[in-house]
Amino acid sequence: MARVQPFGAFVQFDGVRQQALVHISQLASRRVETVDELVSEGDTVWVQVLPEDKPGKISASMKA
Repeated sequence: MARVQPFGAFVQFDGVRQQALVHISQLASRRVETVDELVSEGDTVWVQVLPEDKPGKISASMKA
């Protein structure tokens, strides 16, 4: 994890300059109250990149 915010966490991919947002609703299949109950800055996580809904924005999910 590159950065943790109240609404989600930003993931940095190896070899890619842009970061992806994992929205709090995409962190787990259960309800998550706070982002930091699951992830912290510096954690290594597996994510699935979601289809682009806004040009230039990368969204990801940890649910899959």
